[in-house]
Amino acid sequence: MNKGIDIELLVSDLHEDALKVAEKWCSEFLGKRIRSSLIDAREIHKLNEKFDICLIYGLSTPHFDPFSLARLLASVNTVLEEKVFL
Repeated sequence: MNKGIDIELLVSDLHEDALKVAEKWCSEFLGKRIRSSLIDAREIHKLNEKFDICLIYGLSTPHFDPFSLARLLASVNTVLEEKVFL
């Protein structure tokens, strides 16, 4: 944002309270409204949207067994825009 790049943020969580905290923080700290989605991150592909970056924030991995973590990463991979870096 400091470089004049407009950003849009989507925050997902299974806990509505966490989404409200994220919305408040982004509004106060970034001065931006965000979109939030009450969805399991392992099913983020069901939103049928594409994103440039995905950030799995905090100490998230202990919440997933190895199979669930693989599902999470596969779901995230499907929503990332394909970029070609030259």
